[in-house]
Amino acid sequence: MEREFNVVLAINTMGDYLRKWGFTPRKPKKKAYKKCDKKVQKWFDEAYPKIKEDAKSEDAEIHWGDELRSTRE
Repeated sequence: MEREFNVVLAINTMGDYLRKWGFTPRKPKKKAYKKCDKKVQKWFDEAYPKIKEDAKSEDAEIHWGDELRSTRE
């Protein structure tokens, strides 16, 4: 946000915005349905290093999310 728009937000502000927009944290399921460990490992070994390298070169952060859904679907 700051880099693109020169606007600095307090650390809790994004959470406040997400709640107002209807996004809420959810507990993960115990085991992902149709999870394929070999494909996941292959992705981490082959695709993720490039993503990580690109993020570093752009001074960006990588954020992980899982099953993020809006309550206003």
